[in-house]
This record gives sequence, structure tokens and C-alpha cells, in this order.
Amino acid sequence: MYLLTGVLNSLLSGDGKFFVFIAVRLCTSIFWVLLPIWIKKVLYLGKPELFFFLIQTMKHMQRITLSFLLLISFSTTFAQDFYVPNNPTLENEVDYKKQEKNVVDGINWLENTEVGKQSEKRIKANAFILKWMMGTPTITIGVQDFQSELTRKNSDLLITFLGGWSKFAIENPTEKDNQLKCNLAGFQSLLKVYTLNKGVGMKKDKKVEKLIKMNASELENWVKENLE
Repeated sequence: MYLLTGVLNSLLSGDGKFFVFIAVRLCTSIFWVLLPIWIKKVLYLGKPELFFFLIQTMKHMQRITLSFLLLISFSTTFAQDFYVPNNPTLENEVDYKKQEKNVVDGINWLENTEVGKQSEKRIKANAFILKWMMGTPTITIGVQDFQSELTRKNSDLLITFLGGWSKFAIENPTEKDNQLKCNLAGFQSLLKVYTLNKGVGMKKDKKVEKLIKMNASELENWVKENLE
């Protein structure tokens, strides 16, 4: 899924959107041009089973086209750009509250963009999000050794973990002090980014690989044990 999304994101960036649009329109036009010819041949041959086969083929084509368009629509939304706020005011609780959407958008952008791409923007996004995390009066992130151990080989995973925690706390304000759920959200983001970038920006880490092999219940138990 990550590979497919990456390919679509590449196609849908810049002029890629235009070429995908042209390709879809071209295939659709060819199909409708050929359709009358196929129908005439089927009627000429006098084989009703071919006619029913043609109807079924049309239905499948419609499903495939619809699925493809939905996938493109999803990928376009998924790949929507994030603009790093330019010197946002962060002086009081109201200021931090106003930036929550930008923080979540920035975290999502960091999670879904390969670590080796858009380095300058990544640095600015990290700086903005870290500044918000360090100053927000409504969210407190608890960092312990068992978390930092998983980020020593890949430093980008630290901001990823903190981002996952912060995003969960912002989106679930009644659970923002739930250490277990916040940790789980952080680790889920960490594992997602590691998997997306493994081999193309992330060094192999046996400790992280061990967590990847765990199911949801096992990961939760592991977090509980380390929090005790």
C-alpha cells in the first residue's frame, strides 16, 4: 500500500495530475468508440452468450474505472501539501490552540513523506512542531528510556513518536493524559514511518523489527510492562 501510494503521489504531483487525467480520458474514449463495433459483431455472429459476456465486461470496466478514480481521489487528498506556518505567534494557550490543526497536518505530512525527500521543508516542519510541543500548556509528553532506545539508530523516529503522541492527544482531548493510549499512538506512528522508509532512509533496527511482528494486543502489553 505504501509503494502504491508513493507511485500515485509521484504521478499526481505537478504535471503528473494532467497525464493521469489524460490517460483516464483516453482509455474511456477508446472503450466507448469500440463498444458499438463489439455489439455489431456479437449481433452478427448470433451468439447470445457473447452478448451477455460483453455486458459483464462492461460492468467490470465500470467497477475498475470507478475504483481507479476513487483511488486517485484518495491519493490526491492523502498527498495534499502542508505549508509550514511562517513565524506563528505562540505566547499563550489560545495561540497554541489555534495551531493545533497545523500541527496535526504537519505530523501527517512528516509521516507520509519519505525522510530523504524535501529535507529543507522537513527541518522547518520539525522545528515548528517541536516548538509547539515544548510550549503547549495542554499536553504533556512523557519520554522514557524504553521509547528513546527505539530511536537511537534512526533519530527521525523520535519526532515521529512525539508526533504520534501529540496528534492523538489533540484529536482525543479527553484521553490526552492516558499514558498507555498516547504511547500506543506514538509507537504506531513510529512503526509506520520505519516501515515506509526501511531501506530508503532508515537503518535496520532489530528492536523496532521486533515490535513490528507484534499484534495489537502484544504491543499494548509490551507498553504496559514498560510503563510499570
